[in-house]
Amino acid sequence: MLAQSRNNRTNSLAIEKLSSQLQELVLEIQSQTKQPALIDDIIRYTQSVISTMHRLDNFWRDIDVFAWEATSGPAYARSIDLADSAFPKHRQILAVSAKGGTKPLTKVSVQDALQAVARNRQNCWYQLGSKLHVKTTWEHNELIIALLSKPDFSDLSKFHSWIAEEHPHLVIDAVSAMIYADTGQSDKQSAATTRVELLHKPELFREQLYNTEMEILTSDVLAQYE
Repeated sequence: MLAQSRNNRTNSLAIEKLSSQLQELVLEIQSQTKQPALIDDIIRYTQSVISTMHRLDNFWRDIDVFAWEATSGPAYARSIDLADSAFPKHRQILAVSAKGGTKPLTKVSVQDALQAVARNRQNCWYQLGSKLHVKTTWEHNELIIALLSKPDFSDLSKFHSWIAEEHPHLVIDAVSAMIYADTGQSDKQSAATTRVELLHKPELFREQLYNTEMEILTSDVLAQYE
């Protein structure tokens, strides 16, 4: 009885540290799997599943636009440390526009970056490692950067995901399948996995996807931030 009481208190404390969204998911997964003692695994798996779902494709709703301002004054060329805590967590940079320009700068691929440097190419941007490099023919001190964001788990008490909000059963069944696998319940694992693949994922993919061929990040999109 005492051991059970301690476990209940531990579970309660672990859940209280989560955002309301994560709390609802974890409690539902505990109820579905009937494995309240695996609270730590459930929380860890829930984070992993949500991150994986956001990486399945380039969803419109993961696109964020970030205004970056230099502290060193105007310049023609600059390098930005993407690992800096002030820069949003992201999966991919989609487009860059410099204040004072009329359209987004040209993206240079990693393969062509060294050649661009050698030829002193202007009005372009490229990423090498954790650095974003920008070069323009006019002085600028502000950039408008469009990027694909990713879930931020740095503070679980404030966490929120649109996928978890609108497709909770995708997360619940995916995590439950992992718990069933851990506890040797292969039949339940198979059933939960089937629901994920044949029911929940198709619903998620009905979300409008970002398509590079559509060139959605043109000046019309970025202009509203000018």
